[in-house]
Amino acid sequence: MKPFPKIHDLYVARAVLGTVLLTWMVLLGLDVTLALVGEIGDVGKGDYSFGKAIAHEAYTVPRRAYQLFPSSAVVGALRGLGQLSSSS
Repeated sequence: MKPFPKIHDLYVARAVLGTVLLTWMVLLGLDVTLALVGEIGDVGKGDYSFGKAIAHEAYTVPRRAYQLFPSSAVVGALRGLGQLSSSS
């Protein structure tokens, strides 16, 4: 038995990982954009500027990415496997 994966295992892994990462980036981008739109309503109150709103959202990106990964993995894996099944 060889310790290396077979070619079809690599093909499935590449398709699934690609769609998982793409889905993760799209969901993260949407989440950060919507959060920034929500923060814009507070810009101008006190000394809260647009730069501080962007900095606040930039600091929360790792937490958001961590929270979004499980759902992105499910959706991305289903999309990747669906693409493979549709192309036979």
